[in-house]
Amino acid sequence: MQTRQTRQTRQRAKQAAQAVQPERSQRHWTPEEHQRFLEAVQRWGYDFKRIAEHVGTKTIKQVYTHKQKHLLRERRLADDSCEPAIDWHTVQLYFPNDCEP
Repeated sequence: MQTRQTRQTRQRAKQAAQAVQPERSQRHWTPEEHQRFLEAVQRWGYDFKRIAEHVGTKTIKQVYTHKQKHLLRERRLADDSCEPAIDWHTVQLYFPNDCEP
C-alpha cells in the first residue's frame, strides 16, 4: 500500500519531468516532422535519442515505431515497383522476390 508521501513524491517527479520536456505530439507525424526525421537519419543513422532531439516533438519510442513503419512502407513500395529499398538493420538493399538486382 502506498503512503501519501510516496504518491506526492512520485507526482512531483512527474510534474518536474513534464516541465523540462517540450510538448510532445501524441498522434500523427506532420510532413515537417517526417522531413526532420529523414534529415536526422541521414546524419546519425538510427540513433533514436538524437533523432528525437532533432525532431523535437516526438519521444524516442515514437521515433522507433516511426522508423519501423517507414521501413515497412519503403519495402511495400519496392515490392510494387521492383525498386530496391534499404534494410536499415543490415544496411543492405532489399529486392522483391520477383525482381532482379
